[in-house]
Amino acid sequence: MSLLPTTNSGSAAIPYFIENIGGAGTNAGDHPCIKGTTLGAVRVGNPNNGLVLRTDPAGILNSVRGGAQEGSTLTIGSSSASSTNIILSDGVTQVTTPLSLGGDLILSNGIATGASISGIYSASVAVNVAGAGTFPLGNPAGITPGWYMIGVSQPTGGASGARMPGCIGYYSSAGLWNVGGFGGDVSTFYIAPKDDHTSLRIVSSDARPSTIVIFAKMAK
Repeated sequence: MSLLPTTNSGSAAIPYFIENIGGAGTNAGDHPCIKGTTLGAVRVGNPNNGLVLRTDPAGILNSVRGGAQEGSTLTIGSSSASSTNIILSDGVTQVTTPLSLGGDLILSNGIATGASISGIYSASVAVNVAGAGTFPLGNPAGITPGWYMIGVSQPTGGASGARMPGCIGYYSSAGLWNVGGFGGDVSTFYIAPKDDHTSLRIVSSDARPSTIVIFAKMAK
């Protein structure tokens, strides 16, 4: 027996309870369904600014969105322990933990490592090149295996001007630069792997100081 045998609405048109306009859920195709607007939308949590779930009657314009007119933040996570894997706002989408798409493309938060997408990576390394000699070129933070374009940018000045050689190189899963077209002007200024191939180096006859080296990933 119901505790409220005759009270089921505030008025004839406004039920107190959520209406199920679907099935009883007794089998896989018998889905219960919460009644929404004529567009198939319902709010959750707050009648004015709650999360909006919209399941278009035509099955085309389905959406999940924050309830405010603007400035909402929507976070998506896999569990209560990792509830903010993806953060969406009006202008920015932030991936806070690595997100693998089909196993080949990985989206990740690049704030700490310089890596926004494993297949499209760009980072710079400052090298104190001053005069003739061989100068270590450390690997940038967060580097992942793949093919890289590596380019040097130097200040202008001096009789020979700026030196801006470029090359390509493959960084392996073993952490080695073991394939590539390393080089440049081999008589005066070029890029080459160290003897153990764990990182690169710049060999110079008369380089300018404060050299910047850009690593841009082309492919895995």
